[in-house]
Amino acid sequence: MASFFIPGLGTLINGNTGLGIAIFAAYCFAWLTTMILIGFLLLPAVWVWGMIDAYQGAKNWNTAHGILS
Repeated sequence: MASFFIPGLGTLINGNTGLGIAIFAAYCFAWLTTMILIGFLLLPAVWVWGMIDAYQGAKNWNTAHGILS
């Protein structure tokens, strides 16, 4: 849920700091590029990528710690 509100935050919570920062940086870059129209395609793609990655990371963490989800 954290990545829904702030892209990359869920990945950071899962412990993958580098990728979380990269997702957030890509999201910020996409906002900056909305001025030249390419950001309108990039922005939702990065947002969805962050949510999917956070979900997969949480699922992997749960499996590694014996939690069924």
